[in-house]
Amino acid sequence: MNRPTRPVLPVMLDRERHLVIDFNALASFEEVTGKNALAVDLWTALSARDLRALLWAALIHEDRNLTLEDVGAMLDPANSPDIINALSDAYVAAMPKPKEGEPPLTESPSQ
Repeated sequence: MNRPTRPVLPVMLDRERHLVIDFNALASFEEVTGKNALAVDLWTALSARDLRALLWAALIHEDRNLTLEDVGAMLDPANSPDIINALSDAYVAAMPKPKEGEPPLTESPSQ
């Protein structure tokens, strides 16, 4: 079975790690938050718990032993804007590309 290529975006936390937003990540986020990861308004009211859970879900593909608390220790008020932007970029990169004749997606979900 050919597996589609998943966009992988590097992010510097405790070390360089790699964000992947796929359906496993989205489902993991939903399991721990109870929120719909595909909801448009998710990005307009991102709480600290949501940010931690979304980052965790985007990272566990490369470290299944990573906990929410581990990820929370990697976040602080100083780096959270950069992390939100990186997650937004990863989310946009994971979305389907526009078909011919459709306008491209130009705004990230956090804008």
